[in-house]
Amino acid sequence: MGASRQFDGVNDSASTASAVNYGGSKIATFCSWVYWRAYANDDDIILESSTNFNVNNGTFVMDPNSSGVPGKVEVDIQDGGSRYRQESITRPTVNTWYWLAVVLDNSTVTGDVKVYVNAVEESTTIGINNKSGN
Repeated sequence: MGASRQFDGVNDSASTASAVNYGGSKIATFCSWVYWRAYANDDDIILESSTNFNVNNGTFVMDPNSSGVPGKVEVDIQDGGSRYRQESITRPTVNTWYWLAVVLDNSTVTGDVKVYVNAVEESTTIGINNKSGN
């Protein structure tokens, strides 16, 4: 059975011991309801699939406050200590609830990221595309 969390916006986080398993399809979808009061380009993230994305193989991060891609929601997939796929979308409006979903498709040679806001696929900008194999 699932559970929900409520955050007051001050140093809140949640974690799980679960590892991401892409399985045979190598496709995973991650989603969340999000309400952001302000953006700050301080790398305050929505979701990270490890305790430290920068050093953990096969992990990803969703960062609406990217210091590297200011003004965007950045989605990065990491492998072997370096990012191999980075895509971004324009930030949704602050002070509004929205549903954010990211589909990571690792089944192709180049990989693919699709981002949905309120069930509408957003156009992404590719920043890094270094994947070299399945």
